[in-house]
Amino acid sequence: MTIDDRRFAALRRVRPADYLVQKFARLLSRLTRHALIDRTRHPLLTAVLSRIIKDERRHFSFYFNQARLRLQPRAARIMTSLIVRNFWTPVGSPVRGDADARRICRYLFGNEQGPRRLAEHDSMIARLPGLGWFDMASRYCFGARTAGPLSSPAPIAQS
Repeated sequence: MTIDDRRFAALRRVRPADYLVQKFARLLSRLTRHALIDRTRHPLLTAVLSRIIKDERRHFSFYFNQARLRLQPRAARIMTSLIVRNFWTPVGSPVRGDADARRICRYLFGNEQGPRRLAEHDSMIARLPGLGWFDMASRYCFGARTAGPLSSPAPIAQS
């Protein structure tokens, strides 16, 4: 597929990946806050995080719907899929390091609900156009223990 300069320039202005990055961050933040509530069972922390989660739902809804709209063009789906497959990392891992991010994953999602929660996170992202293959949060945290394909990513949707 070739993209002429006008289409590429228009695609860059739309920047669907920006909305997708915000969606990833919002969803993972919400997921992490729920896991932290479950792990600590601290009444004050539960009250504060519950209020934050409630507020985050509105933000998540906005970014999810924007990403869904902006991923409608085939070129946007292809470019976003390429970027996510090659550059996605959990929030904070570039700053704190991979070992620290994996330690936090084990702490927050190492219980019996953890893999289910991460799978729900992944399936929410996979509902977006062109990202039906997404299972990267589960793979990051659990590697070979996930149910999804690990050896090679799924092909990019051509619809």
